[in-house]
Amino acid sequence: MYGFWEEVHVKSSVPALQTLLENNKPGQNRRNSVIEAIVAQTFGRHGGGLLTKIDAAIKEPFSAFHIGWSFLGLLLLLWDGITMPMAVAWDWQATRFSFVPEVLKLCYWLMDMPISLQTGYAAHGTMVTSRKKMAKRYLRTWFGPDLCMNSIDVITVSITIIAGDVDSTLAWARLLRFLRAFRLLRLVKFRQFEEKLDAIIGFSAMQYVELFIAVVKTFAVLLLFVHMLGCAWYLVGRAGIQWGWENWLIEYRFEDGREPFSRQYLVCIHWVFAQITPAPLKIQPMNSMEQGFNIFVIIFALVVVGGSISRISATIQQVLKLSAESNQKKRQVNQYLKSNRIDLQLSTRILHFVDHALGRRKTAMLDTSLITERMRKELNMVSRGPLLLSNIVFELIDRAFKMVFMEVCDRLKVEMLEKGEIIFKKANLSHAMYIVRPGTYYLDDVRQVFEEPKFFAELALCAPFLHSSSLQCKNIADVFTLSGRDFAECTIDVPACGSFVYQYCRNLCTAVNNGKLFPKDELPLTFREEACKSTNCWQMLNLKDTHRIEHFFVDANYQVASVQDIEDLLNMVKAGQLQAPEMCTRLEGMFPEVMPMVGTHAHFSLPAERLRALAALASFIYLIVDRYEEFTAPQKLSNKLSVDTWKKMQDFISWSGIRSMPDWIHCVMVFLAIKGLGKSEKLLLQVPGACQGPESSVIYALQHAPRLLPSASSVESRIYDMLATHKEFNLGQFLQAENSPASILCLQGHSHDGEGVRASLVAAFALMCGIMGGAGVDGTFGSKFMDKSNSRAIMMSLACLQNIGDCTCQEVFWGYIMTRARALGIRVSIIDDVAFARLACLCRIQNPGEEIQHLASVWNSLDNPDRHVLVENLLADGMYQSGILFLYLPFCLAHAKTNEHVGVYAMLMQLVELTALAQGRIGQSAALITVNLSDLATFTSTVKSKAVFNTFLEHAELIEQDDILYLNMSSENWSRVDDSDTQEVPVSTSLRRITRKQNAVQKAIDSLQSQVSGIQMHFADVLDDMDL
Repeated sequence: MYGFWEEVHVKSSVPALQTLLENNKPGQNRRNSVIEAIVAQTFGRHGGGLLTKIDAAIKEPFSAFHIGWSFLGLLLLLWDGITMPMAVAWDWQATRFSFVPEVLKLCYWLMDMPISLQTGYAAHGTMVTSRKKMAKRYLRTWFGPDLCMNSIDVITVSITIIAGDVDSTLAWARLLRFLRAFRLLRLVKFRQFEEKLDAIIGFSAMQYVELFIAVVKTFAVLLLFVHMLGCAWYLVGRAGIQWGWENWLIEYRFEDGREPFSRQYLVCIHWVFAQITPAPLKIQPMNSMEQGFNIFVIIFALVVVGGSISRISATIQQVLKLSAESNQKKRQVNQYLKSNRIDLQLSTRILHFVDHALGRRKTAMLDTSLITERMRKELNMVSRGPLLLSNIVFELIDRAFKMVFMEVCDRLKVEMLEKGEIIFKKANLSHAMYIVRPGTYYLDDVRQVFEEPKFFAELALCAPFLHSSSLQCKNIADVFTLSGRDFAECTIDVPACGSFVYQYCRNLCTAVNNGKLFPKDELPLTFREEACKSTNCWQMLNLKDTHRIEHFFVDANYQVASVQDIEDLLNMVKAGQLQAPEMCTRLEGMFPEVMPMVGTHAHFSLPAERLRALAALASFIYLIVDRYEEFTAPQKLSNKLSVDTWKKMQDFISWSGIRSMPDWIHCVMVFLAIKGLGKSEKLLLQVPGACQGPESSVIYALQHAPRLLPSASSVESRIYDMLATHKEFNLGQFLQAENSPASILCLQGHSHDGEGVRASLVAAFALMCGIMGGAGVDGTFGSKFMDKSNSRAIMMSLACLQNIGDCTCQEVFWGYIMTRARALGIRVSIIDDVAFARLACLCRIQNPGEEIQHLASVWNSLDNPDRHVLVENLLADGMYQSGILFLYLPFCLAHAKTNEHVGVYAMLMQLVELTALAQGRIGQSAALITVNLSDLATFTSTVKSKAVFNTFLEHAELIEQDDILYLNMSSENWSRVDDSDTQEVPVSTSLRRITRKQNAVQKAIDSLQSQVSGIQMHFADVLDDMDL
């Protein structure tokens, strides 16, 4: 993998994933939870978010809901604009038939008021969706007119119901006529809908189509005004009849009854056109009111019609300008080709390509200086996002990390290729993934038609990749590329997303390294889905309710084991009445956590962890009842635990006194059943960051989700103490001498509860016995791990720990180191040999021989000043002598041994430098400085250059967090993991080494001077005595 993915992994964190889980909890951030529950029950499991979706659709002014709602409102306005003037002019009577549309329109406008109250709006370049601001704006603008218009509609409908059909009284008829005329004021809202329509057309249509629609809209508005003026002209004539004046209707015999409605309407429209165009018509105004209206129409023609014509002309000019710009650029290219005498074939190809490019620019030109960077990225996400969403990886990023998905879309590089151009060639090195649009291509000279976007060289996101095929485009095509570096930079600032992508890339690389996946340009869909679904992020986002600790319960009939039940089980095993399979079945029934299929381990842990818990329980039972053969049944005969070692184990059990403490036996068995859950990623993702340790997460589950661990209910007080003890003292770290005497002091701090400390040590030992239980079902029938070779060091540690009540923590710790030294054949004659013995434990050396000899040669090859620094730190107890506790140091040394580019010597030299840096970072005030080397352990396993490893401290940094120093390798180091051995040791490192040697020489000189001074004083005293 690329080194920068390791940097992404280092910066990713489980607390970030836990925050993501909190944001994706069902019902999170919902206001109407009770109503949501009712909706969910009514419409199914997908209906729970119905109200939330409706609320979001109403807030967004350009959502699909609002577009449909506004289009319906526009149709209603056009209907009113056409029918209402005609109804007022010709005095149409309200009927039962016309009553239905009136009621429907009333329902729409009444519903529009609360919707408008909660509709967002644009202000100062941003979309305002605050409920308070939206409501305030509506109340200040359209609330008054809407309330007035809706009140008129309600009155109109009410009058229609009261007055009946055509037999209306004259008073009712006049009132209806007045109200109808007043309702025409609602046409003012046409401008509001027109602005939204313009925005929708401008977004969804091409420029030529948009300009055409603008012309059509101008003509439509003009015709609507002509229609309204024509109706008004007829209404003026009818008013003259009612008032007994001369009027044009009687003069030209167009009054009611003489001509049909269609003839009357067309004559009125013709009259209006005659006033605004040179179209002669014999009809003239016959009274002063008609004369005044005629003058109004003429003024209207000058203002409105003239403005409409100018808008149409400007639109046509804009269309011509677009064509002129394209033709000008094409002419420039043509002139260049002619002036340089380019041959006809190439010129034709170039001109065709220019035509295609200019056609794209007409629809895609954008002045980015007019918008913000965020808006530009959102535009790229909308246009490019659909290409990525067919990939399950990017689909998950879009669903969980919207900002990262937007950055990825923005980082895509697009290249337009001509017909027949090669996209990539076989055996060429690639550092980027290719995405091609649907179309026709040649893959290894085979014509293929892609119906959807295709992804090629996806492995190049993870590591350098050699193309296994060639791809060529048949026609002009766009190709998008995304490099691994750009992808990592998009995710590095979002730890949860970085963790997901790192795990995905690691899974792909592991599949390639194991031979399961052949590195091809087209990644098989099954491998992509498998690599994605095995990540923590995918499992967290798709976490079932039954896997959430607040909802989980063991779905089975069970009875938590009591002390008496356990005693009965022990007696049956001791008497030989239960074989291993039957005993394991009994254990599954007594402890719900280890039940198959429905138990806590089955839901939260890997299957192997449940089997380890069963193996630990079985091993503990056999230790208690002294069943050697059953305990060693899973072991190989060649490496079977010896009888002498078994006797030592029985002596340890007898020392603990646990056989006479049934309550503690019960507690230990509960501990063994639940301890492995602390490694469950599904559980760790749901606990706070401060409770991420194996023991801390189980304690958190006990406190906040007791149904997760039903067996602990009967031993609650003791199980807390046992978990706390294991949190402070780790037997595995003690075996490797990774901790210090200070950790044993913590164990002695619980000495007031001697039974609890001894029981905790027995539990830790039984836990180690079940380590290899996950290898298979047979491994649960005893202890496969505690064989002859593995038990040697463990029994040494237990023998030393039995003295915690009688010896100091230093005596216990260093007594164990001396015991291991004798077992490894290390001759301890000076204090430096003790430090070397501890180093051998840290290197996980089990037996004397070649390994210890190689380590001794490396140790002796160190310069005295460097070795002195290591000796001082290895011998520091962290209490009276300040020292540095390097966490994960055994992993660093193990990786250094297996990596041919590093070696143990190089690791020890870097530890010398790191010791000086850590002491200078905190100073000598702290008795014990803890430095976390997990990042270094990963770097040591991946680096491919000795020179890069020797210089990593120049680019690394120590970060202090919660009194712990974390060694951060930084991007500079991760980017160099694949470099070759071309770098030299930096001057600063050489100067530190020279200074260290000078200090050592100065100390030696000072020591010699003090010795010489002492000798001189001694001779002076002798001479004085002789004189006397």
